[in-house]
Amino acid sequence: MIFMLGDIFHESCNNIHTPEEVKAFHNMPISQVNLIKIVRKMTSDAPEGISLKTLAGELGVSAAAASEQVNVLVSKKLLCRRSSVSDRRAICIKLSDEAEKKFKQVEDYLDLKTEEFIREITPEETALLMVLLEKFIKKMTILKERAIYEHQ
Repeated sequence: MIFMLGDIFHESCNNIHTPEEVKAFHNMPISQVNLIKIVRKMTSDAPEGISLKTLAGELGVSAAAASEQVNVLVSKKLLCRRSSVSDRRAICIKLSDEAEKKFKQVEDYLDLKTEEFIREITPEETALLMVLLEKFIKKMTILKERAIYEHQ
């Protein structure tokens, strides 16, 4: 059921994107999607951006391989490179303003849909739902980490 809910949210998010954006996303290799997610997550703690070396380490690839993937996503206007404010020689990688805007649109949309759902259930049901979702997320995180460990 939870996976069905995720699919429904995912499909409904297609409504806030242009058909071209939806097609481009669905044709994007999973490695590029994962790279975007990683950059977004890592830059939440480093708004200036992250170094290529840091990104390569997180991806578990060489700096050259990471650079190649970044180049593709920069050409697609999903990532950007900027000089570091603290060290002009360093280059920081982060989501482009357009990609950041799209993520914000999706987050706002999902927040709205979640609020609509929560309004229709009791506070007790809401509390129970949150407890169950936290347990589910914790278990899925453990399974994901175990799968990563087993593949190493």
